[in-house]
Amino acid sequence: MTTFAVSDIHGCRKTFNRLLTEIDFTTKDQLIIVGDVIDRGPDTRGMITDLLQLKGDGYNLTVLRGNHEDFFLTAWKEKGIFDCWVYPNNGGDKTLYEYGWTGSHRDPYGYICYDREYMKLIPEEHKRFIAETRHIYEKDNFVFVHAGLDFYTKDPIRDTEHYNMLWTRGTKYDEKKLNGRYLITGHTPTTRKDIIQNKDQGFKHLVIDNGCCFESIGYGNLCCLVLDTMEFVFVRNCETNRIAENDRKERWMA
Repeated sequence: MTTFAVSDIHGCRKTFNRLLTEIDFTTKDQLIIVGDVIDRGPDTRGMITDLLQLKGDGYNLTVLRGNHEDFFLTAWKEKGIFDCWVYPNNGGDKTLYEYGWTGSHRDPYGYICYDREYMKLIPEEHKRFIAETRHIYEKDNFVFVHAGLDFYTKDPIRDTEHYNMLWTRGTKYDEKKLNGRYLITGHTPTTRKDIIQNKDQGFKHLVIDNGCCFESIGYGNLCCLVLDTMEFVFVRNCETNRIAENDRKERWMA
């Protein structure tokens, strides 16, 4: 059994499926997804469909909640959250369009009007999949959470507010409070170089979000951590034709 961790897939279904091929993922393995399955990329609906299929086929998936899943679950309750979610840079609009939302209701100033009816368009099994995501997961020498923990509390595992687990940045890691375990997070896009250097320099807080949806230098990959070997597997975003076949995978050994 091999355990893998990946984060911030953001609807990049083709890239995710290529990653599964590259790591030879089987039903004997475990894949921990550290939040942000949805939004921004071209196929959030397909991503959720594939993950449900994998679970149904007996694959071992542990899916954590990211701030984008939190958007999905809370946007119907409050206009301000909805407006923030469907703002193009956050990508909620792309997700809703995939479910048949038209986004055609706009006020006289051109802003999308609050539309809580979108929830009726989303299949119940997709809503349930997102609602059942967990905030934190512990396994052996690792702690997984989407954004970070509050190390100013006495016990970061139990005392960190859910909001901080989903949204915080710049976590100041305290090795004693996690008994020396690794903290694995996503949420904050980090260059491939920095991801590798942080591990090589012995940092116990590793961010594995390489900004799969971004095209800037140093970003644009789906980053997977192989827990057993502390090896990173980077798979280049292949949602468009701009990626050359021989650039699709790079491995960095411990």
